[in-house]
Amino acid sequence: MFKDILIAFQFLTRIPLPQISYDQGRFGRSMRYYPLVGLFLGEILVLSHTLLAKYLPVRVESLILIGILIAITGAFHLDGFTDTVDAFLSSKKREDMLTIMKDSRIGAIGAVALILLLLGKYELLSAVAPAKKCTALLLMPVVSRWSMVVSTYALPYARKEGGLGKMFCASLARLDLLIATSFTFLLAAVLLKQQAVYFSLFCALLIGILLLYSRWKIGGITGDVCGFIGEIVEVFVLFLFVTVV
Repeated sequence: MFKDILIAFQFLTRIPLPQISYDQGRFGRSMRYYPLVGLFLGEILVLSHTLLAKYLPVRVESLILIGILIAITGAFHLDGFTDTVDAFLSSKKREDMLTIMKDSRIGAIGAVALILLLLGKYELLSAVAPAKKCTALLLMPVVSRWSMVVSTYALPYARKEGGLGKMFCASLARLDLLIATSFTFLLAAVLLKQQAVYFSLFCALLIGILLLYSRWKIGGITGDVCGFIGEIVEVFVLFLFVTVV
């Protein structure tokens, strides 16, 4: 179990950790702990918020919190977000879109989308009511990382030639999905009480729509698409806290 947790932290964060050897099966098992990594990230954000809110205006604090999250994750999912936007909005054929995702360069569409994503996250985080902010900061990264587990389980890997993402898809089991889902919804229930039901339904609906879109565009999932979905889910969670939670 400890090695699986360590792999999850190594893959989702840039925290320096001891390197371990692992087989392919551990890739899937490690994903059951993705929401746990999200909780760790959320706790860092909550601690930072508690320290910063006393001394800084809300917008300055929001900017710093977003910077902290980017620094810990190494902008890993933001890279997947821009690659996916460049591909999906290119109006190319499926194979061409998969090729675009492999390109390390950011296109104009991806750059604009990245600016809008970060601006949306910044404005929504600034708009969350102070009484709800700690809960929002905890759930945002947890639900985002859970969405990556759901995405990997729900769709086949889109690349014929395989890759790192294929090893996750091939080794992720139903038990791993159930553990990640149980952890996420239990945390939501504890934090949101009766509001957890429609909060969870809204999040699941969004993820389902994004998965259908990815299946329509490229016939499955890739690591970049997981990052794309995770980033959109983060913004959506903040949106829910501003509007309905």
